[in-house]
Amino acid sequence: EWPISPFGQRYEEDVLQRIRTFAHMCDSNTNRFGLSRVSKQLKWGSADAGLDEVLCNDGRPAIFMLVGEVEHAAFYDEYDKPEKFVRISIKPMYHSDLTVAHNMLRNCCHNVKTSEHLFYDLIEAARKQTRKMRNMRGTEAYEFKHAYDASNSYGPKSTMATISPSDIGYRDLVLIECKMVRFRVDHESGKATYYVKDWASWRCRFDIVSVCRLRVGEDEVDSADSDDENVPVV
Repeated sequence: EWPISPFGQRYEEDVLQRIRTFAHMCDSNTNRFGLSRVSKQLKWGSADAGLDEVLCNDGRPAIFMLVGEVEHAAFYDEYDKPEKFVRISIKPMYHSDLTVAHNMLRNCCHNVKTSEHLFYDLIEAARKQTRKMRNMRGTEAYEFKHAYDASNSYGPKSTMATISPSDIGYRDLVLIECKMVRFRVDHESGKATYYVKDWASWRCRFDIVSVCRLRVGEDEVDSADSDDENVPVV
């Protein structure tokens, strides 16, 4: 399968090769996997290790590589304050990745009556960005700081330049590194439940680890001429 731009953007061969590398990655040393290389041996981690909510490979959290063009990103609210729950939605460069991602979200859930509501052409990743307020009840949002410029190279995060999440925009080509996590829900409604310790019913999401921008999106995309372009309007 060849990577195809959902928005019709054009990429140089070296960019396409990077897309292929990320999408088909299978690195057991760092536990990073493209969706085309997801192992069937994955299972939820050990509660003793504090990983019972994370899908693991060989006892370590698996990191999934999502490559696509940004449809929507929400890291700040309308007042430029950090969101308590950040989200980013992409249209993947491989249609097969979309199928695998949606199957994972559906199949990894357990004992929930309501079905997952998934956008047919999008993969969404999210992350809870709250922490307890010091000497006060409640929580506060804090800024997501794991956005990187990978336009020239990708490697250890200590070697990569950081960017503001607000710089990640529509049509940007990005690599989202994420975990698959589960969260407890009500069996009937499928809504998240709190202060419940057992894993009786749960749903899943792709949980953002980092967002790496591979290329800034084009402002305008040329549309290819269609065969019926000159058909008269009647």
